[in-house]
Amino acid sequence: MAINVRVLTVLATATVVFGLAGQVRAAPNLSVLWAFGGLEANDGNTLDAPLMADDHGNLYGTTGGGGDKGPSSRGTVFELTPPAAGQTQWSEKILWTFLGPDGAAPAGGLIADARGNLYSTTETGGANDNNGTVFELTPPGPQQTQWTEQVLWSFSGGSDGGLPFAGVIRDRRGNLYGTTAAGGLGYGVVFELTPPAGGETQWSESVLWTFSGGSDGNDPAAGLIMDRDGKLYGTTAFGGNGCGVVFELTPPRWGRQWSERVLWSFTCGLDGAKPLASLIMDRRGKLYGTTSGGGTFSNGVAFQLVPPEDEGFKWTERVLWSFSGGSDGSAPVANLLMDDKGNLYGTTFLGGAVYDDGVVFELTPPARGGTQWSERVLWALADSRDGAEPKAGLIADAKGNLYGTASIEGPNGGGTAFKITP
Repeated sequence: MAINVRVLTVLATATVVFGLAGQVRAAPNLSVLWAFGGLEANDGNTLDAPLMADDHGNLYGTTGGGGDKGPSSRGTVFELTPPAAGQTQWSEKILWTFLGPDGAAPAGGLIADARGNLYSTTETGGANDNNGTVFELTPPGPQQTQWTEQVLWSFSGGSDGGLPFAGVIRDRRGNLYGTTAAGGLGYGVVFELTPPAGGETQWSESVLWTFSGGSDGNDPAAGLIMDRDGKLYGTTAFGGNGCGVVFELTPPRWGRQWSERVLWSFTCGLDGAKPLASLIMDRRGKLYGTTSGGGTFSNGVAFQLVPPEDEGFKWTERVLWSFSGGSDGSAPVANLLMDDKGNLYGTTFLGGAVYDDGVVFELTPPARGGTQWSERVLWALADSRDGAEPKAGLIADAKGNLYGTASIEGPNGGGTAFKITP
């Protein structure tokens, strides 16, 4: 069974643009596709990661807890299937339940290769003192029904890293790239995993950057993006001025080491603080992201970083929106999504007009001659109805429907996967 991934999921490109016509104007509606935590949590619970979609509209994701292996369950990889003709209910299938040695508590999103294999990380578990893993799930072969898992790397918590919070990206050669929040010198690393060479069976790891905890960053909690030149971009929650950085890693030339450049060091002031989300890049090389704190109201910002016109000059930051902590949302911890008109879509962990359970928002660029971006709240979550505290970003289909997850609550208490229909 091959999983043909749409534009909804970015494997190794930095540009995240989907094909909306910029016509999301009607009153949106949120529907819960699956409420987790039911069936004594056999279906999983706690959704910290974004969804992934295939060409048939099936959705794939991870839960940090629960599973169909009883008390030993340590999280799942699941598939949600749209209703059949004449039906109204989505169905869930657990593709894998983690038990600890094979990984535990996955918090990162999934990616897929052309053969339908799925890749991601688990925050803990593995063979080395619960320091996490990178894993591959392989679909059932002919006459088979069960998916199989291979642990590609078990982190030791030492020089190779430990505790990967985010998922991985994949380049055209099948190499995987990611971050760990611990290990190295104690402040996290950026790593590359390389598939086995001919005749071998073991993947190998290369540490591309070890954070010092100082000006170069500390505690990367988010994943990476890659541009066409093979440069990697990411964020750290701390370091720099103490409030996190946006960094660029450049591949080595002629056998030299990877090099790091800090593009922006947050001050914990109006420019933002503590970025926990990965970045996106537009066609002009501008970077967009969120910070969980800082800004005018100390409730986080959505920002844009603009590259210099001439090499050697500094990048500049523009705050697109400072969240007030009220109806417009508070504490965004997820990446943004961009449509072909330049509108941005995302979630906040808290905030909302009534329940303080988080919102789904749209940010619109200024009209011609204007300078101010505007925000529209597409949906304010209500815990027992919709779920609460979304930690993940959104994906979209060609019709402009948005899909996301709420980490907790919902009708069954274990989080939800939801769809917002414009």
